[in-house]
Amino acid sequence: MVAHKVNCTHKISKFLKWLIFRLDVVVRDVTGLTGRTIITDICNGNLNPQSLAKHRHGNCRMSEEEIAKALV
Repeated sequence: MVAHKVNCTHKISKFLKWLIFRLDVVVRDVTGLTGRTIITDICNGNLNPQSLAKHRHGNCRMSEEEIAKALV
């Protein structure tokens, strides 16, 4: 199960890189709370970096501005 989760996490990161969303640079775990909510919003059609950065959880080390820059 752990190996499957790691494999899926790598695939998600790779797919986001292809779409030029560098979420892996600003979020430690793309399957964490911040990463999942941003990915869900992207899947729902929201591509605005500023509104996506507002999904930042309080425990996230990066600021909203840094997250928005990585999603441009």
